[in-house]
Amino acid sequence: MAMLLGQGLESLCKPGRGVLQGGCASGNTTICLGVAGFCVTRPWFCDIYSSIGRAELKGIKKMYLEVRKAVPVWSLMAALLLTACAEEAAPPVDDGKVSIESYTGDKQRTSPEALLAAAAIDPAPAHQAFAFDHFRTHSGDGNSLTAPFDVQQLLASLVPGASGETLQAIATAGGWASLEETALAGLSLWEQRIGDLGTVERQRWLWGQAGYRFDRDYLRTQVELFDPELAGLGFRGDFPSARAAIEGVLDDRLALDEIDDRSRLVLAQSTRLQAAWVEGLTLEPFEGRFGEHEQQRRVPMLRISGELSVAEGEDYRAVAVPLAEVGLSLMVIIPAPDAFDAVRGRLDAEFWRRLGEGLAPTQATLPLPVFSLSSNLVDDPNLGIAQREDAADFSPLNGAGFLYLEPLRQALELQVDEAGLNAATVTAAVHTATRDEPAYLFDPSYFSFSISADISGYADLVTMTDSAPCYDPPDQRPFLFAVYARDTATLLHIGQVKSLDGPPVAADWTVPRWTACGDSPPVEIYRYKCSRQCAFDSGTPYWAMEQILTDAGIDVLDSGEGTDGKEYLQVCDGPDGVINVFTIHEDQLAEAEALGFRLLSELTGQ
Repeated sequence: MAMLLGQGLESLCKPGRGVLQGGCASGNTTICLGVAGFCVTRPWFCDIYSSIGRAELKGIKKMYLEVRKAVPVWSLMAALLLTACAEEAAPPVDDGKVSIESYTGDKQRTSPEALLAAAAIDPAPAHQAFAFDHFRTHSGDGNSLTAPFDVQQLLASLVPGASGETLQAIATAGGWASLEETALAGLSLWEQRIGDLGTVERQRWLWGQAGYRFDRDYLRTQVELFDPELAGLGFRGDFPSARAAIEGVLDDRLALDEIDDRSRLVLAQSTRLQAAWVEGLTLEPFEGRFGEHEQQRRVPMLRISGELSVAEGEDYRAVAVPLAEVGLSLMVIIPAPDAFDAVRGRLDAEFWRRLGEGLAPTQATLPLPVFSLSSNLVDDPNLGIAQREDAADFSPLNGAGFLYLEPLRQALELQVDEAGLNAATVTAAVHTATRDEPAYLFDPSYFSFSISADISGYADLVTMTDSAPCYDPPDQRPFLFAVYARDTATLLHIGQVKSLDGPPVAADWTVPRWTACGDSPPVEIYRYKCSRQCAFDSGTPYWAMEQILTDAGIDVLDSGEGTDGKEYLQVCDGPDGVINVFTIHEDQLAEAEALGFRLLSELTGQ
C-alpha cells in the first residue's frame, strides 16, 4: 500500500504527467484528501511531496509526519484514494478508448490497393538493404540464420503506435524513408502477397492487458493493415490459462517463462514454410566431404542435378534451385577457397541485383549438404529512443504514452534435406509501461503481463556420421544461402553454413597426399582451349574451372594461377602469361582431357 501511495503521489505531482495533466504547474486546482470533502490546493500538496523527494518505501514515514501537521489523521488515511476534485481527473465516457476484449470494430481487412492508388510504393529496395544489413549484424564466424522479412514486418506493425522521435527511430531501424499511410499500405500488400504463396503460412497476434484502455483508431489500424488476432488477457487474474493461450500459439519457441506486471501489449507473428524440390530435378543422396582444409567433415549430402540457374563472379559461384512452390527459390552462393569473408562483406542489395541479372538457366549439378539451423535471438535493430523508458513516445497507442519497447525476440528454424526445405519463424515485440504510468489508463480490473525469453546465442547445428581414411578435396565448401520470393524480391531467410558436425576427414599433411592415400601420382593440367585457358582475357576464374572438374567427379588436389604459360602470350595476346593450373590424379587424366584439359608439361615452351 505504501508503494501504491508513493507511485500515485509521484504521478500526480510530476510536471506534465499523472492523473491531472500539468502536475503542480497547473495553479490552484484542488485535491480532495478525504471523503469528508477536505480539499487543499495542489501546489501546497505537491510542495510537501517535493520536499521529501520521491516517495519510495523508506520515505513514507517521513511524508506521514510532514502531512499530519496540516491535516487530520483521518483525512490522511482517506487520501490513499487520491481522488481528484478537478473534472479533468476523470476521462470522458466516450474518449475513443476501448479495451481489446470489447473492441467490436470492422474486422474485414481493407484492401491496401485502394490506399496505393495515388502513390507507387516499391518496398523491395528498402527491404533488401535492411535484409543484408540485418544478416551481417547477426552472422559471426559460425553458422547463422536470419529472417529479415519477419523483423521488418514486425517493425512496420509498431508504426501505428509510435509518434515523434520514436516514430523516426522505428523508420530508421526499418530502413524506410517514408512512413505515410501509403507506405504502410505498401508493406501490408507486400506481406499479403507472401502470404498468398501456397506453402507460406503467415499469422499475426496482438495480446493486450485485459482492461487496458487502447486507442480505438490504433486497434482499427492494426486490424485493417496487419489483420492480427486480437486477445485481451488478464494474467494476474488467471495466470495458467493466459500463459497457455500464448504458449499454445507460439509453440513454446519464445520460452514464455516470466510474467511482468508492467508489460501491456505483445505484437507477434509467425511464418511457416514447407516446400519440396521442384519436379524434374534428380536428387542423389551420398556421403560427401564438406569444409575447407583441416575443417573437413564427412556429412550426408544431396547431388542435385537438372536445370538450375547459375551465375559466376570473380570469386564466387551462385546456383539458384527452384522449389515446388511457384515463385520460391533457394540461392546458394559458394565463395572461392579462402574468399568467404570477402564475398560476405560485399553481400548487399546491389550485389543481389547483379547476381539476379547474371543468373542463366543451365544443366548443372549442385552438391548440397543436408543441414538444419536454429537460432534464438534477442534483437535490437538500433531502435534507440523507442527503448528508453524516459523518452519513448507511443502516445497513439493509448492516447497518453507511458510506454517503451523491449528488445525484439525471434526464434528461427530451417532444415534442408531430401524432401525439400522447411522453415519456421516466430517474432515478437513487447510494450512495457513506465514507472509513472497513471491509473486512468486502466479499467478497475487491473491485470498485466509480459513475456521474456532466454533465447540468446546463435545456431544449433546438424549431426552427421561416418568417417573417411584421409583428406580429399571437398564436395562442397562453406556457403551463403537465401530463401527468396522471386516475384516480390523478398528475402525470407538469409544464412551461412561454415561448419557441420561429423567425423573429421583424416589428413597426413607431412607426406604427399597420393602416398598417404594410396592414389596414383599427381599431374598438372590446364584448360587447352584459349577462350577458357586464359585467366586474364576470358574472365573465368580458376576455381570456376575447378568446378567443371569437380562436377565430373575428378578430384582436384590443388588449383591456382601459374605464370609459366609462355604460349599464352602468343595465342591470347595477354600481358603476363598467367594461366589456370590444376593438379589431379594421373589415373583421371583421360576424363580431364575429354573436358578440354591438357598436361601442363605439353604446353609449348615448357
